[in-house]
Amino acid sequence: MAVMPPIILKYLVVIVFLAQATESRAATTQKLAFGQKWLRILHYEKQGDGYESRVDNPKFFVSTLGKSDPLEELNVSIEESKHAKPNNDSFKCKFPLRYHFLKHNKLIGTDRIKCEDQEFFIKEMGGDQFSLVFVGQYADHPASIMGHIFLSIENHKKKIEGGPISYLFNTLNYSAQIPEDTGVVSYITKGIFGGFPGKYNLYEFGDMIEKYNNMESRDVFTYKLKLTNQQRKELLWHIWEVANHAQQDYFFFDENCAFNILALLEVIKDDENLLSELPAYTSPIEITKIVSAKGLVESVAFKPSLYVRLISKLRAMDSVELDQFHDLMNSPEDVRSVKSILVLEALVDYVDLQKHEENGVTSSEFKVLKDQVLIQRSTLGIEPPKVKIIGRESPHLSHGDSRIATTLIKRNEDVELNFKFRPFVHDILSRNQGYDANSSINMLETTIKIDTQYGPQVEKLQLFDLAKLKGSRYLYSPAWRVQLGGMNQKDSCVLCLMPYYDIDLGLSVSAIANKIDVFILGNTFSSYREVGSDESIVSNLYWTGKIGASGNWTPELRTLLFGSVGRNFENRSFLKTTAAVAFDISIDIDIRLQHENKKIGSHGYWESYSTEIGYSF
Repeated sequence: MAVMPPIILKYLVVIVFLAQATESRAATTQKLAFGQKWLRILHYEKQGDGYESRVDNPKFFVSTLGKSDPLEELNVSIEESKHAKPNNDSFKCKFPLRYHFLKHNKLIGTDRIKCEDQEFFIKEMGGDQFSLVFVGQYADHPASIMGHIFLSIENHKKKIEGGPISYLFNTLNYSAQIPEDTGVVSYITKGIFGGFPGKYNLYEFGDMIEKYNNMESRDVFTYKLKLTNQQRKELLWHIWEVANHAQQDYFFFDENCAFNILALLEVIKDDENLLSELPAYTSPIEITKIVSAKGLVESVAFKPSLYVRLISKLRAMDSVELDQFHDLMNSPEDVRSVKSILVLEALVDYVDLQKHEENGVTSSEFKVLKDQVLIQRSTLGIEPPKVKIIGRESPHLSHGDSRIATTLIKRNEDVELNFKFRPFVHDILSRNQGYDANSSINMLETTIKIDTQYGPQVEKLQLFDLAKLKGSRYLYSPAWRVQLGGMNQKDSCVLCLMPYYDIDLGLSVSAIANKIDVFILGNTFSSYREVGSDESIVSNLYWTGKIGASGNWTPELRTLLFGSVGRNFENRSFLKTTAAVAFDISIDIDIRLQHENKKIGSHGYWESYSTEIGYSF
């Protein structure tokens, strides 16, 4: 039997070893490419039998197939890391989190190259602490009607007199890039269907507070996150990657600011599935609930808006101080006679509030007033009294966004049973915790009527009900409400919806220690119905005046009263009164009672009583 020469045997052993090593390396690469960490770093989502990244910018990938091929992107990343390039253009410098992922899994060696731009960024950001910052609703801007959320990045080396300067900290903000000349129709359609690009931007924390807390007068809640040192490093590396290279389509209802900030946290939280906790749509409040439920929050801090700070000062004044405040709003020459620090500081807040309401422009009269107030304030040199700030419950403690309800109605002599479903978010009688009082962001609420003769019917489909009726005891506030949807006008038809709209516009003011808002509104509403044997469609357009009051007596008890009177174009009179009360059994379970009278012309009269029990989830 022939004996194999030793040299050939050595070569065969080496070949077998290399083949096994290559096969083992390929298997490892395959496993890592479709593993949770790599998929999250590249923002991949399962699409059919494959994957696709939510990021659209080709610069975010090193492979031309990287958007839809995790394995190809990983293989090309390994090869790319071996190529020598100028410092800031190297793989390590452009994608630090991916570099450390490959290095940790022994797919590449250590790269000694220095990344000057990245190192400067890391030093500037600090990353000593990260917080989610929730910004309250802003009814004047549709994209912010459900609030906003961004990430704050603390650098504790930025100090003055031994303490960190929070206003010099940095933030990561994700928002839609919307051209200034965008029309209403384009804004709505592109916003819903992802027609605007979304981008990550870095801003100073002070600039964000000035915009949201002062200029837009929105309350701010800061959720300090529990992260390990390694997680903070990884998050900072990934922020460098997305801020420089990531851009993707922005969708108002899902892939929005809240979704993408949560996606960043999921990248570094290997033991948590955060995005899977989201409902069909994504709101900033939902993000606060998810991170709180997962135990990721160390503490929550409340920063009241400029408006709340002003109202808190006014509530702390006695009658003499209040009179002084109102007099000085019109007669700044009397400022030197004021000895109350509280009045002077409230006047400064009032001037700043007026400036922001006028798009940052201060009138000459208010400039004179503010200058004189500041001079008088400096001459007194008295420490300001501590003012109890009007607080708000943290948004993560709010009711569930979706709601189902059963309603029993007695209308004239008839009795009906209705079922309601509201996908999102909040209606005028909902518990206010986490939302502005007397507001509504009610969308796609559907009412199913159980007719004893014809069976289930869609009684009403409300596309949206948006409202802001909150007032102030000391300042009149704009109040408005807009409703749009369809109502069933034929008992024998399951889905015969005729369109309607209802628009209110006016003013509101608060009373009884801000527990009740009284509003006076001009109102127009219209509905359509079929008449005659040919079932032609006729419009009913009414113009009315409306006066009402919405009360928040305790966190669990709310009331709504209003009456309206007017006429339509056919000179038919219209009179309607409504009284409703809502009482919470728990945060998510409520009972509502309502009485309504409606009279149209000299013949049509309806009176109804209803009892409703609902569950939010």
